[in-house]
Amino acid sequence: MFWLASFIMRGRMQACAIAALGNAVPLITPATIGLVALRKGFSEGGLICLWGLLPVFLTYFYSDSNQFLVLLTACNFLNILLVCGILRHRGDWEITLVCLVVTSIILMGSMLMIFQQDFVLLVQRLSEVFEEVSRQTNVDVGNPEKSLIAVFTTWTIVLNTFLGVVIARWWQSIIFNPGGFKEEFQGIRLNRQILVLILSILILSSALFNQYSDWAQLSIFPLLVSGLSLFHWLVNEKKLGKVPIILTYLFMVLFTPFIIFILAFLGTVDCFYNVRQRLRVKV
Repeated sequence: MFWLASFIMRGRMQACAIAALGNAVPLITPATIGLVALRKGFSEGGLICLWGLLPVFLTYFYSDSNQFLVLLTACNFLNILLVCGILRHRGDWEITLVCLVVTSIILMGSMLMIFQQDFVLLVQRLSEVFEEVSRQTNVDVGNPEKSLIAVFTTWTIVLNTFLGVVIARWWQSIIFNPGGFKEEFQGIRLNRQILVLILSILILSSALFNQYSDWAQLSIFPLLVSGLSLFHWLVNEKKLGKVPIILTYLFMVLFTPFIIFILAFLGTVDCFYNVRQRLRVKV
């Protein structure tokens, strides 16, 4: 990874080449866009983003792939550019994570309005898949609702953007500040104002705007990352090795809602009590 990140930083031509060709490997192009945006600014990152989008546009117009899924890739690239620009300008993860969720929702909403027909085709194909599963298993699994599909695809944008930003920040660290990303990530902690905002959104959506409750759940993502950061710090502080980290990510895939709740709870507790500082004082 050090070699790849160094190659990208050698010049614009190298970065453009990796951005254009990196679509064949997951997260390479987003991380390339993010690395350039973090190091050289929004305008230079935007140029690299255009080269990354070129194969995506060709796929959209000349491929038989589902066009809305192709658009999600383009949306992810644009979101990476925006979020890394915010992280470069602000320098803190707390506001960046909130902005990540907001920009993801805005981009997804724009796509649903502009490319509504492509989204309808995606819903139809998913309905056909569910119907086929029902016929083969003799179990009525039902058809997915449009709103749930929209929320799920927004979650994919949020997660893919976050992973791209993390890799880009890690690449920047291994080149210019070895070991810095580990300390930076393990120090992520939300302030109380952001926590109050998140809780307000969740409460209002449940009490007054129930039809938007699925969308409101996206707001817990900063808490999830904060809890994950605290967990990484605890494992590192207690020198527990990599096994707990690996098991946590494995369980996050197998038991997603339960693990997300635990990590969000950790993030909430840390927001109020500053667990790192309290444990250091005890030591």
